[in-house]
Amino acid sequence: MASDEYLPLYVQIGRHVRSQILGGQLSDGDAIPSEPSLMKTFGTTRGTVRQAIGELVNEGLVRREQGKGTFVQFRPMTHSIWNFGGFSDSIRGRAGLGVARVIEHEVVELDGEPTLRLVRLRGIRTPEGDESIHSLDTSHLSLRLFPGLDTVNFENASLYQTLRERYGVHPHRTELALTTVAPDAAVFTLLGETPRSPALVTLRGHAYDSDDRQIERIEIVYSSSIEFKISTTMPSTGA
Repeated sequence: MASDEYLPLYVQIGRHVRSQILGGQLSDGDAIPSEPSLMKTFGTTRGTVRQAIGELVNEGLVRREQGKGTFVQFRPMTHSIWNFGGFSDSIRGRAGLGVARVIEHEVVELDGEPTLRLVRLRGIRTPEGDESIHSLDTSHLSLRLFPGLDTVNFENASLYQTLRERYGVHPHRTELALTTVAPDAAVFTLLGETPRSPALVTLRGHAYDSDDRQIERIEIVYSSSIEFKISTTMPSTGA
């Protein structure tokens, strides 16, 4: 993997502090490194450090206290949701085989660099041969980070398994926004929906590796047949 040197300094600083929070080195209520400390570590100005901290404030990971400093406000919560961590990983151990039908597989330009755009229908085939389609997945992955990824046949290969085995990159977490949408006619047809079907659940966001690098842009539109189950573990202290 390439280093983060090409990224703006405020992004590097934000990733550094964020990884300390998400990795457990900094806990809820702890003070983050001071502005002078971050200025010295990254060889930059106070304005750049404050820009990075402002991004973390906007994300809700830290809070500023006038005259005192900046403190972590992060209470870990664990969510289990169907398809979290990759479709192939999620169905492992279940009866049936994963089905992937590639709808689009092309190289496009995104953010000024070549990018693989991969659109797949995902589903399950039972041992009896019955097949059900569960989602329409759209992924964008940088070919600068993953050279040659566009040559892989993803009807026969797991995306995340390929990233792990071929590139040594381990998808670690996702940041996804859940909404409901009324897709266009083409999406309804691909998912086997009808005009009377309800608005479909959609997840949009990014996947990050164990070094907190963004590795994938994600959009998943789920069939109306999918039932979501979300489990949450909350800390025993606090409000």
